[in-house]
Amino acid sequence: MEETQSVLRRAVLSEQTWAEVLDRFDRAGLTIDEFCSREGISRSSLARRRTLRNKQRGIASPLRTNKVAPTVIPPISTGPKSRTVMQPWPSAALG
Repeated sequence: MEETQSVLRRAVLSEQTWAEVLDRFDRAGLTIDEFCSREGISRSSLARRRTLRNKQRGIASPLRTNKVAPTVIPPISTGPKSRTVMQPWPSAALG
């Protein structure tokens, strides 16, 4: 008996086809995951092509705009520093 293995090959899309895919994504109103599932493409491929297109157009990648900028919190002034002096326990309190 011969065993056959099924090999999945990824389609190589032309620049024109990727432009059409990106235009469909922009109009679809779907999340990235929903669109990629429907189109049968990987999220990373869509992100890479979208980033390249946006760089060519001179705009920031929308896939990365959800990052939060670090917040710098200034120190809080609590007034003059107080000194705590430790007093020995009176011997009567221990006994």
